Amino acid sequence: AEHIQIPSDYDVFNLRDDNHDGRITRDEFGTSGRGHVAGGTDEAFACLDTDMNGYITKEERDALKMRFFRSKLSMLNEEEVVDWLLYQKCVPTDLSAYAKTIRAAKLNGLALWDVGVRNTALLRTELHINSAITRRTIVQAICREIEGLGCLGPAIS
Repeated sequence: AEHIQIPSDYDVFNLRDDNHDGRITRDEFGTSGRGHVAGGTDEAFACLDTDMNGYITKEERDALKMRFFRSKLSMLNEEEVVDWLLYQKCVPTDLSAYAKTIRAAKLNGLALWDVGVRNTALLRTELHINSAITRRTIVQAICREIEGLGCLGPAIS
């Protein structure tokens, strides 16, 4: 399998912060960051904009990432990620048509940060999930797990 080069969180933030004010607005998040990184979804923006003030700071991103690393989702192995994605009580949509692609991607729980929050376009480009509604449902499920509200339960203290 071909290795995918994913920019660091620092690079992604700075590429999307078009006016260099240290904040990413919804418009900046939705664009491709001057063409270097695929744009993010409204769901991922809402997940990152924890104080709901209309922009994301590095502090919000870092705090969410720390919650993600403490979440049970981040600790899943490749097979458990497949099971989680295909279990409709966790991700309330039928992903069975993508099961082969999901298995082939060999995503562990940590990889869900990249595909579900940081660069949601990977759901389309790498997993070939073309339905915007399906991609949004996956992102929403990831964000629920980060906050301890998903089917896996609260984060580990």
